[in-house]
Amino acid sequence: MAKLTPNDGVAGDRFGESLAITGSTVVIGAPGADGIGAAYVFDLASGAQQAKLRAGDGQSGDAFGFSVAVADTTVVVGAPGDDDNGLRSGSIYVFELSGLPGSPTPTPEPPTPMPSGPATLYASLQRKRRGLRRRGYSGLG
Repeated sequence: MAKLTPNDGVAGDRFGESLAITGSTVVIGAPGADGIGAAYVFDLASGAQQAKLRAGDGQSGDAFGFSVAVADTTVVVGAPGDDDNGLRSGSIYVFELSGLPGSPTPTPEPPTPMPSGPATLYASLQRKRRGLRRRGYSGLG
């Protein structure tokens, strides 16, 4: 058994609220870290922290790290409290593991108008006191 903790963790970080695994890499969200949020990248084989990911434009209440996903060498981190496009409009940040530590690549802009086609649905699991609950929906018409 291994226990992973961030090198700079403090009370209120909410480390472990979200996580994603690919191969021997785990990405763990801490949406309360520094009041802005963070995501941490660990190597499961050694238990070593490889990087702390942060939003370059982060502000208090962004909750960066509330959701995380990883596929191959790409890490995506959600910040639902980001206010760039209005109160709590949210943003995602895309990182490449090969460039760690580094800055996020720009958040992609959706095409205008949005394409129509079959709906896409995803569900993520988030821990709560009694079991798990589903969170999240995304769809195109």
